Amino acid sequence: MTLSLSSHVLHKMGFRKMEEGESLEAKFFLLEVFELIGLSISSDDEFQFRGSLSDFPYEFAISNSPNKACIAVANDSLDDDEDEWKNRNGSRGPYLVLKLGPTQKHTITNGHIQECDDYISTYDCFIDAKEELANIEDKVLPSAISALSATLAGANRPLELKFLEKHSYGTTDDGTRVHDIRLTATATGYTTVRRESAEISEALNNAAKLANRLNRKSARLYYRGLQEKDRLKRFLNFYMAIEIHVHATFGAIDHPRFASSIFNSRPEFRASTEEFFSSQVASYKNARDRFVWCAITTWENLEDADLATFDDLRKTRNQIAHGVIEQPSYEAALAAQSLAAKILDS
Repeated sequence: MTLSLSSHVLHKMGFRKMEEGESLEAKFFLLEVFELIGLSISSDDEFQFRGSLSDFPYEFAISNSPNKACIAVANDSLDDDEDEWKNRNGSRGPYLVLKLGPTQKHTITNGHIQECDDYISTYDCFIDAKEELANIEDKVLPSAISALSATLAGANRPLELKFLEKHSYGTTDDGTRVHDIRLTATATGYTTVRRESAEISEALNNAAKLANRLNRKSARLYYRGLQEKDRLKRFLNFYMAIEIHVHATFGAIDHPRFASSIFNSRPEFRASTEEFFSSQVASYKNARDRFVWCAITTWENLEDADLATFDDLRKTRNQIAHGVIEQPSYEAALAAQSLAAKILDS
């Protein structure tokens, strides 16, 4: 919960009340820090990429050092004692730092402020800026993180993105940092897969492209699955991401055009062929039929084994729905994540 502090307490902390006629203007950014569990990179490797999603710019960096990744995107370190920071949150890297923003410029004319040598602190003054950042986060984060996870994942080795922390900060026109603070009170083993620099660079480029074409609903469910610790909820989020992506992909296929590409030997009968073909495809109502059709027409990287995996996942989902089992096996949850990543990246 948020702590409301009196002016007296704020003054004790070094803050002063803004004077009449005084103002402060800044645009804000959001930094989110993740650990990439299941990925191993060379000690000196660092990767950086910029993209845009829903007209909102974003930037991310990957490094074994959280400070280096943070400096790459925000020109500032994350923590003065990096080793202690790693121990505090139980992480060992590599790390992804994602920067969202900037917001529009926001101005305050009252509140409590503290000037330091190279930055300015305010106490919970830029509420509108934080609401705008939350909106940007909602629009960008699920698709950007889901796309990155899908493209970086190795075969049958899903990539875990463990959220560690996030920070917002502002900058004035002259480059001064603004930290709008708010005090709050609060009452597994894994293996890694080595990825070469060229592979990761290619994956980052592909992730930026993929993020812009992902179905938002399936991306959001996939992202929720990545953040979920409960195995049942994790499985269901990934499974629903698969089904929604299947139906969305099926709905986007130009079925008559695909028919023409196959039955082009008799152009004088093309219209009738397309009509017949479309009527047949229209009968594909269940997710399995549509999964197969998407694999035939659109998803070039799928194999027969992937359909078998989908059949197993559907069986597990039905067993859960009918009360036969209370939760999926660890292997089923892992398979759901792997298949979701594979079709999202198709």
